[in-house]
Amino acid sequence: MITISNLKKVYAARGMEVHALEDVSLHVSPGEIFGIIGLSGAGKSTLVRCINLLEKPTAGTVLVDGEDLTHLSQKELRRARQKIGMIFQQFNLLWSRTVAENVAFPLEIANVPKDTREKKVSELLSLVGLEDKANNYPGQLSGGQKQRVGIARALANDPKVLLCDEATSALDPETTKSILTLLKDINKKLNLTIVLITHEMHVIKEICDSVGVLDRGIIVEQGSVLDLFTNPKTAMARNFINSIVNTEIPPVIKERQSQLLHQGDKGKVIRVSFIGETAAEPLISSLVQKFGVQANILYGNIDHIKDTIFGSLTLELLPGSGGDVDDAINYLKSCNLQVEVLDRNGNLV
Repeated sequence: MITISNLKKVYAARGMEVHALEDVSLHVSPGEIFGIIGLSGAGKSTLVRCINLLEKPTAGTVLVDGEDLTHLSQKELRRARQKIGMIFQQFNLLWSRTVAENVAFPLEIANVPKDTREKKVSELLSLVGLEDKANNYPGQLSGGQKQRVGIARALANDPKVLLCDEATSALDPETTKSILTLLKDINKKLNLTIVLITHEMHVIKEICDSVGVLDRGIIVEQGSVLDLFTNPKTAMARNFINSIVNTEIPPVIKERQSQLLHQGDKGKVIRVSFIGETAAEPLISSLVQKFGVQANILYGNIDHIKDTIFGSLTLELLPGSGGDVDDAINYLKSCNLQVEVLDRNGNLV
């Protein structure tokens, strides 16, 4: 649905060049929810505004539904933008218009007849759960309700793509959850492709199918959300993941392990990551029974990405009564688990 190739955006500022985006390439499949995450100043908002050409790229191409927006005339671009909805962090509502009038605004611009317009507005307000707020003004709504109006307005022209620029960052956690649930429902009901910009990893975990990590204008990592959480390849991705899924051994346990360490100890500390069905299998008990090792659980957590369970356990494996620790580790690897050997401070060996 969206293919960005070698995208570059350079701003001129006080006689200097500011490189907001540098050689960005990514692909968003039809019907998926694609997240773009990065720190403040990473270029996220610039990237999303380049997708609908609100910002004209310095170089590169942006294809939406097979059409290269970078080569369109202004008239052609206005037509193409009708199929790209957008919602914003600060809602961008018209405060002198009612809820219904805000949603109707894009339809008025498109010269949609009044009867058709009113029917469409009614359908959209029902979709976002605001049918009883049609005659209210934005100033009478909560933050979550304002964003629901923004979503309804963005859907007025039946877009194929919905761009969300930090759509939940101004909302409290409970409201954020309700908006993410609404976006997931809309994605399923309308088969709508959604590109979501955020600096919050829990938003990516909750709603996205795929993700791109943006660092100082460069996509440093991209792939499925599940792959990112279970096998991050960059320090930036690991930092984001650790903000919500902490895999580090707590200091009090590190200290205890250091005190227990003795000369000639043949034990090893490992971190085992598991996904889906393997989370429910009795792997630790099997390990003890098959190889005669002692397994001391140091730390662990379990979570989910959409409907998939994932987690990790940090274990200390000791030989026990003649058991072989290396054989036990090889057994875990043969079960298609990701196994990392750590030192006593929890760092990769």
